[in-house]
Amino acid sequence: RGAAAQRLLSGVASAGGADGALEAADKPSAVRRNRGDAKRHKQSQRSKGAQFLVQVDSPVEIGPEHRGSIMELTDDLVSQFAPEGFAGDLDEDKNFMEKPGIMVRQPFLEVLEQMKELEAGVPSSAPQASIFSGPRGQGKSMSLNLALLRARANGWITLSMLDTREWVTEKGAMKRGTGTAAVIVPSKLRPGMYSQPRGAQSVLERTLSLHKDQLAKLRQQRKYEHNAYVSEDGFDSLATIAERGIRSAVYAGDAMYDLRMELGLVEDFPVLIVSDQANALYWPTCFYAKGSAVGPDKLLALETFRDFDTSGEVRPQYRLKRGLRLAAPTAKFGFPMPPATILEHFEDTALQFFKPFDVRGEAVSCSKATYARELPVPAYDDAELRNLVIFLKKQKALDSTNALEEQAFRTLQTLTSANPRRIRDALTSPLI
Repeated sequence: RGAAAQRLLSGVASAGGADGALEAADKPSAVRRNRGDAKRHKQSQRSKGAQFLVQVDSPVEIGPEHRGSIMELTDDLVSQFAPEGFAGDLDEDKNFMEKPGIMVRQPFLEVLEQMKELEAGVPSSAPQASIFSGPRGQGKSMSLNLALLRARANGWITLSMLDTREWVTEKGAMKRGTGTAAVIVPSKLRPGMYSQPRGAQSVLERTLSLHKDQLAKLRQQRKYEHNAYVSEDGFDSLATIAERGIRSAVYAGDAMYDLRMELGLVEDFPVLIVSDQANALYWPTCFYAKGSAVGPDKLLALETFRDFDTSGEVRPQYRLKRGLRLAAPTAKFGFPMPPATILEHFEDTALQFFKPFDVRGEAVSCSKATYARELPVPAYDDAELRNLVIFLKKQKALDSTNALEEQAFRTLQTLTSANPRRIRDALTSPLI
């Protein structure tokens, strides 16, 4: 048997001389075949193990085939396309992960189809505004983050407000005001409106740094009675508006609003307008002026992103010639002020602050709208949940030997209702 095995391995037939040797050389031996099968099986297993990651060089390459997989956020990707940070919990994830990630989910893929149509100059049959809805922690903000990354990586002009609640509450008032006791100041160009200069300048600076070349090529299309946005070289571009607000704080809030209105008329480039915590755009604010409460409709920064009317439809002046409007509400923070104060606001004004969003920010009222739609973000399915567990193990955020065993897996699924944030909290808690 040993001699026969040696002859087989050496490719020499037990009979037939040279012809037999050639025949043996042409046919893989059983041993070679077994070794080859084992190698292919090992490669297949490695490939399957890597399927939880999106294996692309750019967000532009993400497609339907990546559904349920996770794109790691490299330092280069973040510095280039996310200078303001991220919506949701991604910035916090950096505290216990080497590289946080975003999962590609179906609601984003539905928006992706629209993005591709707009990039190709093809009219889309879908409404131009989408509001991601669902319970807290379901992944609404992650879809916004992924859309922003892809848009910026593929030449879109973007305008974003990801920390909306801090614009209406005391937490962010000083940071976005004047740097002194004045947290809001009267608009220079619009009587009755108010500006948060430092916050507006921050938005303008970020937008200009990301899209200066594009904005410099686009001529202003709206008519202005003032000369605030006149350029020295005679070409009054959209970059001129941003530069004016950055250079002069008294014009910052107006410049931010006017830039948004100009972007609605742009056709040379696709435009993406994004706001997270979007129901805060309709909340009563913490601000008072001349003894009266200042509603959200009187703050230029909020009015810049208040695209939706009380029925959930996109207001006519906010519609985009070539672009998308994406929003996600929040239930994370509860109410911005005591209930009695909220009731006082409701009595003082006819504006329904919480429309088109419900009080908890989990649903919207745009079922009859033409220009807006609701995109519910579902709980994780089995494949998505498994990929998240594998990803957390890879990031060393989870130290568990049995998290993927059937019983542990189903227990986790049941206890968290397959909600992404609850899953992550349960898996990464030191008590588990």
